[in-house]
Amino acid sequence: MSGGGTAAAAPVSTPTPTPAEKAAPAASDGFEPEFDFEPASNMRKVIAQRLTESKQTVPHFYLTVDCEIDNLLGLRKELNSRSDEYKLSVNDLVIKACGVALRKVPTANASWTGDGVKLYRSR
Repeated sequence: MSGGGTAAAAPVSTPTPTPAEKAAPAASDGFEPEFDFEPASNMRKVIAQRLTESKQTVPHFYLTVDCEIDNLLGLRKELNSRSDEYKLSVNDLVIKACGVALRKVPTANASWTGDGVKLYRSR
């Protein structure tokens, strides 16, 4: 009897998407900013699925931390004393810090869709 084994499958390579394939139009609802779309590999999709499952099925807990924000409160007081036309809150300053951070690290401004990652363009 001759060996009737099956041949090993050749490795399949996924072609790297061209910039035109990576680009995706903004959502038609008019609220989503422009973005570039990076399709996810099958491995990345499975990793995302497993992470989602672990969040849903494994007990988890949240931690809190107290922060010393004396310097931030001092800055807020100084800025608010400059004009009676506005009053800045601590939240306003935190949002500004987040915006500055996203300008410095634009790849952090992204979201997962299940099929890939939306990398939002900064304006």
